[in-house]
Amino acid sequence: MKRLIERTRYMQILRSWKEKNVIKVLTGVRRCGKSTLLQMFSDELLQTGVSPEQIQFYNFEDLETLALGDIFQIHTHIKNKLVADKMNYIFLDEVQNVNEFQRLVDSLYIKENCDVYITGSNAYLLSGELATLLTGRYIETEVLPFSYAEYLSFLTAYSEKFTKTESFANRENDDSETSSKSEGYNLYPKKVPKNESFSGRQNDDLENVSESDSYNSYSENFTKTESFPNRVSNSLKMNKFDSLLDFVYYGGIPEVYNLLIDHPKQSDIFVESVLNTIIEKDIFTRNDIRNKAIFQRIIDFVLDSMGKYVSANSISNTLQSSKIVIDSQTVTNYLSYLNDAMLLYSVPRYDIKGKELLQSLNKFYLSDTSFRRIRLGKAENQDMGRLLENAVYLELRRRNPKVYVGKLRDMEVDFVVVDREGYTSYYQVAWTTMNSDETLERELAPLNAIKDSNPKYLLTTDRDFNPVYNGIRKLNVADWMLSE
Repeated sequence: MKRLIERTRYMQILRSWKEKNVIKVLTGVRRCGKSTLLQMFSDELLQTGVSPEQIQFYNFEDLETLALGDIFQIHTHIKNKLVADKMNYIFLDEVQNVNEFQRLVDSLYIKENCDVYITGSNAYLLSGELATLLTGRYIETEVLPFSYAEYLSFLTAYSEKFTKTESFANRENDDSETSSKSEGYNLYPKKVPKNESFSGRQNDDLENVSESDSYNSYSENFTKTESFPNRVSNSLKMNKFDSLLDFVYYGGIPEVYNLLIDHPKQSDIFVESVLNTIIEKDIFTRNDIRNKAIFQRIIDFVLDSMGKYVSANSISNTLQSSKIVIDSQTVTNYLSYLNDAMLLYSVPRYDIKGKELLQSLNKFYLSDTSFRRIRLGKAENQDMGRLLENAVYLELRRRNPKVYVGKLRDMEVDFVVVDREGYTSYYQVAWTTMNSDETLERELAPLNAIKDSNPKYLLTTDRDFNPVYNGIRKLNVADWMLSE
């Protein structure tokens, strides 16, 4: 059974553009939920009195749909089913699989009483001829995998399907080496009930915690190992802290959580199949890649370098040190293919002092954190800080039209954000700053060096009641992700 939640933000966008004279375009990485959104919107139309005859839904991943023929045959098929004198809602899912789909979309758009919605899983959907034909006549919405808030909504809706009493942190493992890595991984001070969420707790709600059970020692327990507890079965956690760990670990692909309920051992196999489909269909086949082995090496390199500065030259030089000859222009092309497939995002550097974009050394973040874990086989105790940074990037991208990585002289600011009203803000991300004063000072230093008055934030997993340092607000990252 496919379990669904309403993804309110995207549904509201579809509702707001319903029957407006523009083509509604949903883009996003494969299996992020685009098709489900269209289906849910179609179902909502039926519930509001639209007749089934007024709705036509075509999934061009389905061979039966592709068997309708070329664009002329598909166009005729759709035209013959249009209901006269009533609005017709045309949904074309993964339409980029149809040769010359641009002409099909354009022809449907210009027909009277046709409200057209399309989806696609790569950047080619809005490139070339379609962009030329439809300039000013479409509205694009990027669909990302589940946000943390959506993930919690899913947990809440289907909480009876998950084991809530067993903690990953307390689960025993026969592997003594793994157990030792998780030793001391206690998400709560001893006197705080494990089933209690901090989301609604105020400062004076700590009467059950003695002075010795300080939040400093709590945070140290929570963050020292920076590791995921051992995971088996479908025991996703409902409290805020464990659920954030689960979310960063499993990512946001909606179907993963359906599998964790019904077939938990298949969830990783599913992610691997999605990743392989992106690579084979959206990259290799579409771009006629001949030397797939070298491209696979580049994919591994970029995924392993998530959140680090990367250039085509650095990749080329690294490969050449392994006796693999490839020029930087070819690497540049390969990186653009990865971007076009929406497997990852290339995030440019922004010179905060000079207020300009820099042309080299972008960072790369993944469209879903699970891809890196599955592709590279990373251990559960690796790279928690970088995975969290990737999750924060996706949330910032979800909320804002422009997200950059910042440079200020020889210092880095994790993210420079320009919101929809044109205002700038700065974000630094760290797993914790409570293990030492030096760590806190190091994370604050780039933000303190910025002399303008724009908002500055430090996001961590710490629970220290949002202190302010020289105008810099320190926020708990889980609270921040739920704040919008």
